[in-house]
Amino acid sequence: MHRLARAKTVSVEEIRHEKLILRSRSAGTRQPFEKHLGARDMSLAEFNVMMELDNVSMIKELVTMDLGITIIAKSACREELASGRLAIIPIENSSMVRQIDMVYQKDFLHPQLIQNIRGIYEQLKAK
Repeated sequence: MHRLARAKTVSVEEIRHEKLILRSRSAGTRQPFEKHLGARDMSLAEFNVMMELDNVSMIKELVTMDLGITIIAKSACREELASGRLAIIPIENSSMVRQIDMVYQKDFLHPQLIQNIRGIYEQLKAK
């Protein structure tokens, strides 16, 4: 088990000393992290980024093999969290929220379906 796995929170400074396995630059979860660093006059150049991947499953597998830590959406780790394979540790003094938009045609014929999807999303977001 990784030394941070039992921590209640982790600081950016602690993350700086870890091997990072990150999503690509355009990934929705990476952008808020980089913005968080920028607000503290920091950049990823100051971190030990081992690799960048687009495949979330591969990132999680590498983390479970203790090859590094990552910053990905909590929703992407629900199963691993429930099984104990991964731990989710909040970053101190951060609130990295990404906006998710639902797009559909104006004349979409099933408005109840849209409401159901919104309800499911809100339930998942609350977890």
